[in-house]
Amino acid sequence: MTLEAVGGSVVGHRYPENYDVLHVDPELPFVAVADGMGAGEGSRVAGTTTMRTMVEAVRADWPAVGPRRLRAAVAEARSRVRTAGARLAELTGCTLTPCWSSRTANRPGSSSSATRGRTGCAAACSN
Repeated sequence: MTLEAVGGSVVGHRYPENYDVLHVDPELPFVAVADGMGAGEGSRVAGTTTMRTMVEAVRADWPAVGPRRLRAAVAEARSRVRTAGARLAELTGCTLTPCWSSRTANRPGSSSSATRGRTGCAAACSN
């Protein structure tokens, strides 16, 4: 299976800066976007903290990543964002969309022609 990913982000009309955090994994079929909620340091902290937590979890559990582990990683991200946000006097939150695939395609020389594995996307809010 070939996976190609392209991402981009644009500063909108409401805030002076963009707080999107995009991850395209160089080794695994895993991409994620965290979109900071708000207009300041809290948005940046939430997005980067959440993304770092998700990437750590996916890499640690690969290829056995699934909904249960992603939910646990989101819970851990929420905890870390709350801890970081307690030091700030502003909104600290983000939305998160991770997508992964554990599918294995039929490769040359493979004895199996079946495609096995899981593909999924999940959405969550960390605040």
